[in-house]
Amino acid sequence: ACMGGVRQTLEVTQQWLQPPTAESPSAGVTLPLLSYAEGQSLSASPCSSLDPTRLVGSPPERSSGAQSRIPSGAADPHAFLADLRQQMIERHGSILSAWRNDMDVNGDGEVSFSEFCQICVLYKIKGNVVQLCKQLETLAGGSITLQVIHADSAELLARFKELVYSVGGVQKAFEQLDRDGNLSLTFDEFSAGSEALGFHFHSEQEKKDLFRLLDKNDKGAVTRKEMAWLDPESSHPACLSPGLRSPNGMPPQLGMDRKKAKVRRKRAAAESRALFKKTLRKRYGNIVRAWRRLLDEDGNMVVTKREFFRACKSIKFDGDLKDLWRGLDVDQNGACTIEELDCKSAWTLASFQQFARKIADTSRGFMRAMLRAPETFGLSAVPRPHLGLEEFTVGMRAAGYRHDTKYLFRCLDRNAIGHISDEDVAFLDSWHPAVWILAEPDPEGKEKFKQFLLARFPNYIQAWRRLLDRDESNKLCWREFREACEWIRFTHNVPGVWRALDSKHQGFVILADQPPAIAKAQTASVF
Repeated sequence: ACMGGVRQTLEVTQQWLQPPTAESPSAGVTLPLLSYAEGQSLSASPCSSLDPTRLVGSPPERSSGAQSRIPSGAADPHAFLADLRQQMIERHGSILSAWRNDMDVNGDGEVSFSEFCQICVLYKIKGNVVQLCKQLETLAGGSITLQVIHADSAELLARFKELVYSVGGVQKAFEQLDRDGNLSLTFDEFSAGSEALGFHFHSEQEKKDLFRLLDKNDKGAVTRKEMAWLDPESSHPACLSPGLRSPNGMPPQLGMDRKKAKVRRKRAAAESRALFKKTLRKRYGNIVRAWRRLLDEDGNMVVTKREFFRACKSIKFDGDLKDLWRGLDVDQNGACTIEELDCKSAWTLASFQQFARKIADTSRGFMRAMLRAPETFGLSAVPRPHLGLEEFTVGMRAAGYRHDTKYLFRCLDRNAIGHISDEDVAFLDSWHPAVWILAEPDPEGKEKFKQFLLARFPNYIQAWRRLLDRDESNKLCWREFREACEWIRFTHNVPGVWRALDSKHQGFVILADQPPAIAKAQTASVF
């Protein structure tokens, strides 16, 4: 069964890669979508898995008997699109709003295969995802865009983007729409302002749909940041106008516009990160105290995206939460750790944890020893329930701890009451810090790693782009570095080499997005 799935998948792939002929789908022949039209079980197909990370030709899973919300095997793709449009309206109230929230999340105007797989999971579409995506692209004559899903919505969005572009961009358009200057647009302001700029709505429903598209958070008002999704530099109207495409099929300046948008996103993420950490220090005194009291309420030393957003709203953080999360979730695994938020604080806690476990079995056990047998730590032989800063410093110095005890004490003093007990350090016993956090930099290992790279790539820039920074984020995190080492079979003290590369102890390594000559110098500074 597994080999049969491989053969069928290879046949589909070979057909997909063949140039158009008179008998190909591009010449007007419609492919049968899925076995749904013939009354067969969709999950019986070898390609029925919706997991894009699953290997080609994996054994098919047994059908659970659950019915998908959208019938994904209609013989006519137009029937599939009709059902898709119906559920988009049910989920978000309009096709435009669903397009922005569920489909074109990155705002590039089209749906990639990975995005299509996510849509299939979200809308519970079952069946041969590869063939379904192929047939929709065949119907579109290229990539899947809003034009394929709903032509009227695509035309409305394109016209409004052209209006924004004609007045000089999002900022100027927003200023002309926001007549009262309160930095937000109500529905009435948006409607009257758009018509004053010469935009014609064919119906009242078009006004509501377009406003709902811009009002992403459904608050009844549109802010400038929400309207920035229409930025002509990152979402040029030419993306939706086939007549303005260049011979290679790309809109003019789209590649450069995307690079500019990418640089802006990185800069915004860095600024939001710095502002957030400044806010935490001002409000709580230090990052660890803010982590324990605000972010990590359950004490598992991991903060999910939902927990993080809820915490930011509770303190009314004024920055852009999406940019902030993009800057904090360095490895993009959907969670934030103390190492990603602040490496210095993580190192302080990890060094104390390691030191305490050398003397006692646990961090809490070490603290109990200081409280119950203080004479062994250079303190008066009187048991006590807690320790102040001065007593803690004397005890730690007597035990042989040589790092900054003042900052450590402030980190452990969760409630900022001036003393700590064994309960204040108990959270460290369930924490497993990253393996690199306490590793010593290994310059010799770094040189060996450089030799490994040059043995496989012409230069460091090629190694950076093809091996290390495969997601083109210009940011290398520990997870990516470890996977790269496994790929080239480099095993020499990987944590120590990482610490040698991350000389600033930031938790990541950045290569500036610069022209080739400058990027070469930046690469040399990294390696």
